[in-house]
Amino acid sequence: MSMNNELLYRRRFKKQGRTFTLGISNGMDRSDGSGTNISPIVFYNSDGTVATVIDQNFENSQRTRGHSNVITSSFTELFNKNKVLEMNFAYTNRHTNIGQGCI
Repeated sequence: MSMNNELLYRRRFKKQGRTFTLGISNGMDRSDGSGTNISPIVFYNSDGTVATVIDQNFENSQRTRGHSNVITSSFTELFNKNKVLEMNFAYTNRHTNIGQGCI
């Protein structure tokens, strides 16, 4: 499951080419998984015959949870007909938690 949203505010000022933009977005991710590993281990005698067989059967599970928050902003200023200054800022905060287990 994944869920995201975004909010964007843009302001154009009276002076041509001057703008301010603020964006906020966040998201949430969730996933679950499982798997099986079957690995027989075979031990041999010195004459090449099979001495012992040990079956290793592992089942595992994984649970992943994550969220992120992003804030962005920009400011533009027109200096003349073909020169624009743009300043940007972005802050990102992400957190992921992965839980694993053997059954």
